[in-house]
Amino acid sequence: MMKKFPPIEKILEAYTAIADGHVKLENDQALITSSNEAKTYTVTFHDNTYTSNDNASYWQGYLGYPGIAVLMLQGKLPYNKELAQQFAGVDWNKINQEYKRNYA
Repeated sequence: MMKKFPPIEKILEAYTAIADGHVKLENDQALITSSNEAKTYTVTFHDNTYTSNDNASYWQGYLGYPGIAVLMLQGKLPYNKELAQQFAGVDWNKINQEYKRNYA
C-alpha cells in the first residue's frame, strides 16, 4: 500500500527509463532496467493493483520510478514523449549517489 506520494523527481527517472527503452511491458508485468543497467525491477499489475520490487516501492512507502513508468505507458499518468527525450541517457544511480539521495 502506498503510504505517501513519491518525490516529483521520480517522474524524471521514469522519463529516462521510457526514453532509453528500459521498460518492457508484458501481459501482467513489466521489466524495468535501471539507468546504469545494473538492476532489473519487476512491476506486476492486475486491474488497478500494482506491486513493484524497487527500493522506493518496497521500503519507502511510495511508488518508485518503475511503477510510474508503467502507469505512463499504460496511459494512466500523463506522459510527454518530447520532454522524456530530454532525459534520455541520464545515469540516475550516479546522480543519486553523488547527492546522497537528496532528489530535489
